[in-house]
Amino acid sequence: MNPSPAAIAAELGLPVSRITDALLLKIAEDELFLHHLEMCRTDERLMSILLRETEATAASPQGQSTPELLRRASLAVVRWASSGFRKVSQAAYDRRLAACLACEHLVAPTENPVYRFTGARSVCNLCGCETRRKARLPAEACPIGRWGEER
Repeated sequence: MNPSPAAIAAELGLPVSRITDALLLKIAEDELFLHHLEMCRTDERLMSILLRETEATAASPQGQSTPELLRRASLAVVRWASSGFRKVSQAAYDRRLAACLACEHLVAPTENPVYRFTGARSVCNLCGCETRRKARLPAEACPIGRWGEER
C-alpha cells in the first residue's frame, strides 16, 4: 500500500502542500527517490534542490519524446502479454475510466505521432498514457492511485 501524501509530508518534515502529484509520481516511478528525500530531510538546501528538480521535470509528461512514449507503451504491452492478454471486468473498467474522466490531469492528446497513430482521445498528463486503453489492462495502475487499487 502506498503511503498517503500526509504521511510522506510528516516523514519528510514538509507541509502537505509540498507533496504534489508530480512528487508522488516521481516517488512511484523511482524507488530510490523517496530514500533520497529522506536522506536530505535535515538539509533544507538539498531538499529544495530535489523538490525543484521534480517540479521542473513534471511540467508536462505529454511532452515526452516519441521514443519514450513508445518505450512505455511497449512495457505495457509486455505486462499485458504476461497477464495472458486479460482485460479487467467491465465494472472495473467503468470505475477506472470514471476516475480518469473526473481527474484534473486528463487532457486532449498532443500532436505526438504516437497519439495520432493510436487515435488517442484522452491522455493522462501525468504519465502520458491513453486513458481508455490503459484502464482496460489489469497490470496497469493510475500513477497517483486514483483507481483505488494496488498493483
